Amino acid sequence: KDISKKIQLFLYKTLHNTHCIGSFWENIPTYEIRATCLSCRAEMESIEHILTTCDHLAPKAIWSLTHQLWPENYIAWNPPTIGTILGCRASHLLHMLISESMHMIWALHCERAIKGVEHSDINICTRWIHAISQWLNIDRMTAHKYDRRRKVITKVINMWSHVINTEPPDNTDCMITPEVLVGIKLPRPLQN
Repeated sequence: KDISKKIQLFLYKTLHNTHCIGSFWENIPTYEIRATCLSCRAEMESIEHILTTCDHLAPKAIWSLTHQLWPENYIAWNPPTIGTILGCRASHLLHMLISESMHMIWALHCERAIKGVEHSDINICTRWIHAISQWLNIDRMTAHKYDRRRKVITKVINMWSHVINTEPPDNTDCMITPEVLVGIKLPRPLQN
C-alpha cells in the first residue's frame, strides 16, 4: 500500500527472478553481450550486482544520496545488501528511501543498457530528489487533507522533521507549506 505499483512489480520480478538480465541473454544471437555487466564486464549481470556491487556511477550516487538523507538518530545506516533492499520494512522512511532508490538504480540501468543513455551526476541527483519529494508531498497531503487526526500528523512530522528544513525546527506547519529536503546539495556542474 505504501509503495507504488511499479516498485511492487519490480519487487515481484526480483523475488521470482524474472528480470531479463544475465544468463537470459546468453542464448539470444547478437545480444550475448548483455549477459555481462556493461560497466564491469567481469561479472555476470544479476539484480544483486546491479543494485549493490556494480561500479557504475548510478548505484554509487543513489546510495550516497540515500545515506546523506538518512537521519542518524534513526537506525544506524549500513551499506545496502540485497537482503536489506528486498526486506526494507524497518520504518516507513527506510522503506520509502530504499524502495525508491532501488527502483531508480534499476530504471537508470535499463536506460543505459537498452537505450544507451548515460546519466550525469546532476541528472541522477535531480531525479532522485524528485522521487523522494513526491513521497514527502504524499505524506503531507495525507496528514493535512485526508486524515487530519493528530496522531497521523504527529507521525508524519516525526518521520520527516529530520529530513526537511523547517524554521523553527518543531514547526508543525511543515505539513502545509512546501519544504526542502535537508543535506542534499545538487552537484555543481564542472567548470571549464
